Amino acid sequence: MFIGHYAPALALAAHPKSPPAWSLFISAQLVDYLFFLFVFPGIETGLPDLTAPSALPFDLQAPLTHSLLGSAAIAVTWGIMFAFIAPADRRPQWAVLSALAVISHWFLDWLVHRPDLPLAPGMEPLGLGLWYHPMIAWPLEIGLLALGTWYFTRAVPERTGRAWILFAILVVSQIVSRTLLPPAESITALAPSALISYTVFAAIAAWALRRPSVPA
Repeated sequence: MFIGHYAPALALAAHPKSPPAWSLFISAQLVDYLFFLFVFPGIETGLPDLTAPSALPFDLQAPLTHSLLGSAAIAVTWGIMFAFIAPADRRPQWAVLSALAVISHWFLDWLVHRPDLPLAPGMEPLGLGLWYHPMIAWPLEIGLLALGTWYFTRAVPERTGRAWILFAILVVSQIVSRTLLPPAESITALAPSALISYTVFAAIAAWALRRPSVPA
């Protein structure tokens, strides 16, 4: 799952007391942010594997970030942080919505990953493996993103045009990355481009999804 991770971020951004949409975009990919940062010191790994799906051709060993328990711990920690930085009248909403965006990552990955997502470190890994069936995985991912975009525009109609521009940018980015760019030779080679792309998408979301100012 790549752009599909942003579907929950868009849906959660529709809440009238949500944190900034750009922060929800970061929250939705926080698990992968941490994974790719952990790759450099070797805390987590992903070795090339010809039997893995072409969307992620690596044997993922990421029990800290990609187990359900690990993702939940990250989500709770992230939510607590947002409770401290949120405006006083929005602390519960910022905490809960940010945590939900983080934990959604595991469940969406479960749909497409092959079994490499344990419930807890050391447990049997899970994953439906829809990435082995791109004619199912691609429409599912784009459809989820479209649904999230539509839901957001119902709540913030003033940003309908920008939201759909963001949708188009994300879809084109996925098509280019999956069909035109050569696959990364190693997980460490993939890490910089992944981290940059997540950050760029959050920056575009800041422009596209910022709620209009309410006149005093």
